[in-house]
Amino acid sequence: MADAPASQPFIPLNDLEALLVRAASDPEQRPAFTRALLESQLYAITPDAGLEGERIAPAETRISLVMVALEDGSAATAVFTAAERVAQVHGAGTHYIGMLGRDLLGMVAERPVLLNPGLSYGVLWGPDELATLLGRPVSRTIEHETTVMLGTPSERPDDLIMRLAEAFHPERGVQAAWLALAQWPEQNEFAWYLDIRSDLPHERLNTLLARALDGAELAGKHLDMRVSPPGGEPGAGITVVAPR
Repeated sequence: MADAPASQPFIPLNDLEALLVRAASDPEQRPAFTRALLESQLYAITPDAGLEGERIAPAETRISLVMVALEDGSAATAVFTAAERVAQVHGAGTHYIGMLGRDLLGMVAERPVLLNPGLSYGVLWGPDELATLLGRPVSRTIEHETTVMLGTPSERPDDLIMRLAEAFHPERGVQAAWLALAQWPEQNEFAWYLDIRSDLPHERLNTLLARALDGAELAGKHLDMRVSPPGGEPGAGITVVAPR
């Protein structure tokens, strides 16, 4: 493996890297970086010596990818923003695949992902953060009775509300929906809490949620979705779909 070149100047090689550099110092650039990340070509190292140079892999491809060790002893899939970065960090002749970011991250989303390991500009995502990035609901296991505090956010997330309304309101099987800010006391964590009244299959609701969250600005929070049968008391927070 080549010496890590983190001390070398990071000069962007493409539009995605230019956005990465801007997003590192300007939070307002992060939604644009996230959108570009999903629609750009990303590169991952493969131990398969049968691959010569770059191969553009379709979404259904199943292949082993190289992991890198993290400081806490766990491992993350190594992903790069340009093919040249693979050789810069790991040396010429390293085998790699190229894949659309949405497909590559979706394929490895159950484990952490480290973008540009060994370089001065990168990002580490855990599985929950990847789920949010990809517009997937975050699974939350509650092992014992937990009180979740719900309220209306002091700063109204208009973009998120609009995206949720556009995704869920046309679906006649969604009878009502509310968005609140939830506090999970045991985790000392705040998250968005989407309370939906519907008898639609969860797979359909998850598809609608993924559509709404694609490129949405979540202000660093996960989104939890609760699905209950139609009827009952109104939910907490902001009305996304008025009861019908």
